[in-house]
Amino acid sequence: MLAAGRFGADGLAAVNQDVAWHLIDELQLDNLREVGVLATVSYGIGLSRKRVGQAEFQRFADALAAAMADGSVAAILRRYQLEPAD
Repeated sequence: MLAAGRFGADGLAAVNQDVAWHLIDELQLDNLREVGVLATVSYGIGLSRKRVGQAEFQRFADALAAAMADGSVAAILRRYQLEPAD
């Protein structure tokens, strides 16, 4: 609707940056552009204490830290045009 001009020449949408970039690319919305940051968004990974024991959590945390250190996480993010967390 925004790309079609239904909100006028100065139409505006507030959307998560990564979602917006995906939609612009996927739907070829070449007439849309990012104009600023409204707020920062943080993401987290949650694991159930009922299903994941301390040792399993530690293996996960170690594997994630290694993947971040060796560039694997950055490569996955680039593949999907996502920005790494600060």
